[in-house]
Amino acid sequence: MDFQNRLSHSALIRYGAFLLAGALLLGGCAFVGSSGGQRLPSVPAAFVTDSGTTEVTVEIARRSEERQIGLMDRTEMPENHGMLFVYDSPRPPHSGFWMHRTLIPLDIAYMDENNVILNIQQMKPCPSFLAIRCPTYYADVSYTNVVEMNEGFFRAHNISVGDRLEVAEQ
Repeated sequence: MDFQNRLSHSALIRYGAFLLAGALLLGGCAFVGSSGGQRLPSVPAAFVTDSGTTEVTVEIARRSEERQIGLMDRTEMPENHGMLFVYDSPRPPHSGFWMHRTLIPLDIAYMDENNVILNIQQMKPCPSFLAIRCPTYYADVSYTNVVEMNEGFFRAHNISVGDRLEVAEQ
């Protein structure tokens, strides 16, 4: 095989490998995006305030992999539904959550080990495909659990710092 043919053959192999890698990458992205994100087992829960209770349903993310994915790639979440993130030990105030690949605006409540709300924030979807361009919403308090609900949920139900979330099974 002369130099010209070797170059063409070598370039063809690299090009084929590039196309295969691209197809696998795009196929994987399409699968994740079309699935609408992860779905975890749901349990009944209720926010308890001085004026009463608000019943909700929460999916519980216990494992690191589940917490990392959270509500990514979902285009909607039913009313009065949310996701509860459970940690084994308290997280520091300088840690937090971000909205990379999260498509719906959310309220987030950072809670202690008894699910008493310590801080509430609003988080906006991050349109960037680059994670580094998405802001982090720092807790500003030490927390053990976190619950995310649709944007405006806490305000609409008069739920605030000091109120708590009771979960059927946690």
